Amino acid sequence: MRTGALLRVRLSSSRLPGKALTPLAGRPALHHLIDRIATCRHIASRRDIVVATSTHPSDDALVPVIEAAGASIFRGSLEDVIDRTWAAAEAFGFDAFTQVEGDNALSDPGYMELAMDRLLAADEPDIVLVRGLPIGLATKAIRASAVRRVHDRYVPGPNGTGGFLYFTETGLCNVAEIGPSSRAHVHETLRVTLDYPDDLTLFEAIVEELGDRPFGVDEIVALARRRPDLVMLNTHLSGGYWDSSDEQIAAERLSWRDDAGLVHELAVGTAGRWYTRPRAAA
Repeated sequence: MRTGALLRVRLSSSRLPGKALTPLAGRPALHHLIDRIATCRHIASRRDIVVATSTHPSDDALVPVIEAAGASIFRGSLEDVIDRTWAAAEAFGFDAFTQVEGDNALSDPGYMELAMDRLLAADEPDIVLVRGLPIGLATKAIRASAVRRVHDRYVPGPNGTGGFLYFTETGLCNVAEIGPSSRAHVHETLRVTLDYPDDLTLFEAIVEELGDRPFGVDEIVALARRRPDLVMLNTHLSGGYWDSSDEQIAAERLSWRDDAGLVHELAVGTAGRWYTRPRAAA
């Protein structure tokens, strides 16, 4: 099995543009994430860490930053993340890969290993998700065959916010989950994803406290328990973040074809629950 990592990154975020290049301890946030992934024992070389960005000129500034970190780069569609992910996995010949969002610069490398261990231990799972960690610290392990299956069935179009729902909510893939390995890794309100200016304030505080090194979720949660004032820097953002995400996903009209060729669409119901329905004619 050839394993690697795919990071989906773009610079044209509406809420915090250019966040992947934002300095943390004097280095781009993206470098911190690449350093963490490089410690995962399923990654043989930094060249097996692929930053999948777009061909849009707005992402040109990523190229020298990725090269300086020793990682690889793939450029594809700006809005069609399913196509970009599929094309990147094909181009680098991965059988399975760790998938991390570029927003999550402090993702835990230990859980990258646990998710990939679970994926490779049996033939059944197409994807292994980490659940129960603070927002922004979890990761996923995915078989390339699952990406091909989704790519064969989805209706091409914008899917930058909700594309991963094709893997978890459509029945196209066999999904397995792992939870926290310790209660010390659980925090109900901590938010460690880089999406708004207040998130950046928390990231800067964490790195200042813990140093420029690949610390894990145990140290981050321990710091949050010692310093509840840090948690309060951005915890107020979570509700609006999920509401905004649901609105963006609904606008994308994520659709796919079943075995008979009937087109289905994902729709959001009550309490943010997603369900499938036949897609109405435009």
